Parts: sequence; C-alpha cells; structure tokens
Amino acid sequence: MKSSKFTHRFSGYSIWLEPARESCQAKAIANEMKTIVEMCGGVTNGAHEFAPHCTLLYNFEPDALLQERYSAFCKNNDKPEESECCETVKQKVARRLLQKCKSTIHEKWSNKMAVPTGDKFFLNPTDFYFFPYPVEADDGKGFGCVIPLLLLENSPWLQLLHDIVYDVFPPDERHRKDCVEKESIPNNGKFIPHVALAYVPEAFDSAVNQHVTYLKDGRIDLLDRLPVGCLSLWNTEGNVNHWKLVDSIEL
Repeated sequence: MKSSKFTHRFSGYSIWLEPARESCQAKAIANEMKTIVEMCGGVTNGAHEFAPHCTLLYNFEPDALLQERYSAFCKNNDKPEESECCETVKQKVARRLLQKCKSTIHEKWSNKMAVPTGDKFFLNPTDFYFFPYPVEADDGKGFGCVIPLLLLENSPWLQLLHDIVYDVFPPDERHRKDCVEKESIPNNGKFIPHVALAYVPEAFDSAVNQHVTYLKDGRIDLLDRLPVGCLSLWNTEGNVNHWKLVDSIEL
C-alpha cells in the first residue's frame, strides 16, 4: 500500500544554486510549488514548501569541513581559532569555500567567453518531468515519494559551476569524487540539473502525474529563463521542514 504521508529524513549538508527570489519567474515557480504541496495535503501529509533551487551537491558530511584540506582555504586573518566551537568553524570555512566557488566561476567563465547578458547567469528550464522515487530505488536510498521536476538545460557555465563546487567542497552522496566505482552511484555520478517542485507521498502519484501533464501543456510560461541569485549551503538534516540555511553568497 502506498504511503499517504512523506516521512523521509534527509542527511548532511547540501549546496544549492538558487534563482533570484524576487524575480517574477522565481515567484511564479514558487507559487506552483505551493499549489502542488497544497494539492497533496500539505504539512499534514509531510509535504512542505521550500525555496526553489537546483542542487549541485547533496549530502556531504558536515564535519568534513573541519579537515585541514578545506580550512586551508581561509585567509590568515580568517583562520578558525582553537577556542571556536565546531559549528562556528564549519560556517567560517563554508563561507570561504563559497567565495572560492564564486571567484572561480567568474574568472574561468570570463576567460572562456563573455559572461551572458549583463554579467548575469541564467538557468534555462526545458521541460517538466514526473519522477517516482520509491524507498527501494538506488539500493534503498530512495526517498519514498513522488517528485514533479522542472528540468534544466545543462548549459556550459552551469556544468562548469558544478565542476568547481565538486572540486572545492567535500565529496557528496550523488557524485562522490573519491569513488572509483562510478556505476555504484546514481546516474553514474552524472550531473542532471533540475528543480524539484515538491516531495509528496506516493499515494498521490496519479494526481501528481496528471498535474505534470497539465504543466507540460498549460504552463509553458514556467519554462522562461531564470536569473540566478545565490550559491548557498544548507543543512539538510531531517525532514524538509527542518532544513536550515548555513550561508549563501550572491553570484
């Protein structure tokens, strides 16, 4: 019997690329996310709203930020003090890593070609997709829900940004840069950019599938390009409503 409540507990720290929240396009997508959550019973059924985003890394070990290879990115006047608590140190290191990613993407992209339209980056939605993700998927790591997705073009600058984040931050569950056996990783570790519009109980699979069909036919306005806002680090431990922003930096 399919569950009528979403109870999956997520893990670790995650890196998000967020659209500019005040843009008309981001607001339209956020409203659609709200519609889907409410259609599936909302918080009563474990379906919670969250900020629109494209996940670049999912579930890396927070304590990995305490390792010398990552804290070394801090400048001398910003080095963690021995007396500082672990959470403060992790936030300080994370801030420096986010800054490193920002400076690197701008430097590498400007060296490769002119940065698109007014020195801003954009996300290009391509389609909607219905994605059932049962618990038994990915060797038992599935979320036990259905996910309506907004697929994104893997444009050259976006792949470059992912590669930079992948190199700068600790290895995550989805890509595992230290893992030799890529076939053991979902999608062989390939980056497939998307925006998850909601995580909802499996009992709503038919309704969500139908709604995705409606989006494909009736909401092509949501496929307009999205201006990028910030690169952010989130603590994604626990249920969706427990997620907390650790730090972010405007791109």
